[in-house]
Amino acid sequence: MGKQTESDALRIAGPRAVMSVLREKVVVAEALEESARRRDAACISRLFGEIRYDPQYDYKKNRS
Repeated sequence: MGKQTESDALRIAGPRAVMSVLREKVVVAEALEESARRRDAACISRLFGEIRYDPQYDYKKNRS
């Protein structure tokens, strides 16, 4: 019974180690994506008030 328990433990430890590495990769990827979103949002927020629109342009003309 002891041998079987050890082999079961080894069979379980392998996938757990793989899942641990995969989880770490997912966490790092999500953190990088969030960082990129925040950086883009900061760049966009700096543009508020900077864009000049033509007062003569009819925006509603192209909607119909």
